[in-house]
Amino acid sequence: MTDIQGAADSVFAVQETNEFGDERSAILFKPGVYDDVNVKVGFYTQVSRLGRNPDDVTINGTLNADADWNNGNALVNFWRSSENMSTAPPAGSSAQWAVAQAAPMRRMHIKGQLELFDFDPWWNAGLASGG
Repeated sequence: MTDIQGAADSVFAVQETNEFGDERSAILFKPGVYDDVNVKVGFYTQVSRLGRNPDDVTINGTLNADADWNNGNALVNFWRSSENMSTAPPAGSSAQWAVAQAAPMRRMHIKGQLELFDFDPWWNAGLASGG
């Protein structure tokens, strides 16, 4: 799984703050179970599975779109998506989808907690409209 984690980290390193950039990325998972994989989803990134049903792919780890790059302000977290897979965050953590708009999360099976916001440095919950 280190190759998968490394590839996901490389995509995020480019796309985390790439709000108006030209790069586009897709991370596609074949059917199976992926242990200890933590996917952070930046601008212009799609994370999806290649199986038929969401539970054909399970990420035993986290799937996150956070607003850390913008001090917890998710109002400009656009242009990213996740679809058609399941994720099982480890105990004590959660999946996070702190987005504003043009950032769908479709046909997802979240086997644990899902946060639809991010915190700013003062621990105020930021907005995520999902519109």
